[in-house]
Amino acid sequence: MPYIRAGEPTQPIGQYTVAHITSAGTQVPVGTAINTTTTTSIAPGSVVVTPASMSNIIVGKRLNIVNGSNWENVTVAAITGSTFTAVFTGTYSGTTNIYSVDGAWLGPLVVGSPGTTNTVTLYNGLPGMKPVAGKAIAVITPSSSVGSYDFAANCDMGLFYTTAATCDLSLHYLDHPPVVTR
Repeated sequence: MPYIRAGEPTQPIGQYTVAHITSAGTQVPVGTAINTTTTTSIAPGSVVVTPASMSNIIVGKRLNIVNGSNWENVTVAAITGSTFTAVFTGTYSGTTNIYSVDGAWLGPLVVGSPGTTNTVTLYNGLPGMKPVAGKAIAVITPSSSVGSYDFAANCDMGLFYTTAATCDLSLHYLDHPPVVTR
């Protein structure tokens, strides 16, 4: 596995993966990105957390934990089928958001069927992330006459999308390799 230091520029190496978008969704994670919540009460120390979804949560995954203005980044130390364990420094109660901190490269968006009056928003990260909020990087109304929208973007905070209608779109992406610190 190649080593990448934080802050070093990188380029996609390998073939893009295709995410098929066929139904409406809001801030849907692409690839290994995560957008879930938990109602587990969290105190400083090693805590077992039960998220709404364990999808893409693996040992070593970096997570952005956000509850109001309180936030921190943690690394997953252990998992089961329904929980993960991480070491926390903050206290969280109520509904807490869990986002991934891993990025992806965005390639073309290919239109099979655009859907009726559909709008697609692509995000680099999500607006609720801390300390830097993610942002919409493209808002398009797909058209079958266009066929493809060419992107070459580094979504270093993770790739997410929102679409308003049933459609047939193919979003090409390549997940960043894991960041390994030395």
